[in-house]
Amino acid sequence: MKNIMYGIIILVLGVLITLTIITATGIMNRQVEIDDSLALAVDSAIDNCMEKKTYTVNDNEEFVQDVMQRLDKAVENDGTITIKVRNVDYEKGFIAMTVEEEYKTPIGSTRTAEYSTIKYFDDSPTRDYVIVSFLDEKNSPIRRQRVIMDTKIEAPEIENVKGWVVCDEKGNVTDNTPYDLNTNLAKEDTTLKAVV
Repeated sequence: MKNIMYGIIILVLGVLITLTIITATGIMNRQVEIDDSLALAVDSAIDNCMEKKTYTVNDNEEFVQDVMQRLDKAVENDGTITIKVRNVDYEKGFIAMTVEEEYKTPIGSTRTAEYSTIKYFDDSPTRDYVIVSFLDEKNSPIRRQRVIMDTKIEAPEIENVKGWVVCDEKGNVTDNTPYDLNTNLAKEDTTLKAVV
């Protein structure tokens, strides 16, 4: 009888430990997804603003307001989005900002996702980075990142991806030659599509 009780207690503890591990892993995965989604939404909002209008560093307040309007439309949850301007350099022509998204988890706790970026305006010196976008085989965005010019590009780790090819922003392959991330350095804005 004593052994049966020990067995039941060990079984209950095992189930509780397993549930705790699964819950913690789920929360961490969700945080990564939200961080990546926020980064994509911010970069997309910035790009959309820059396509519609040419801003100068003196227009930084208008630029932040326009980005905020686009983010409000792009992010579909009941969270709160805040843009904090960390620095505006009028000589170098850039604005450094942090976008924070506060959201509630399914269990009711509040979490924050954060993404920091620097935007160089057209009247500024040449930027020292390029934008590299990664698409999956179905042309869905995986990640968009800034890479310092003339450095290696680090691809996201995805199962079953054999390599990458250069494509346009819609996923239409422009060069079937496999893109070698070990030898090609970041020279210009590039979109890479996964080959499975």
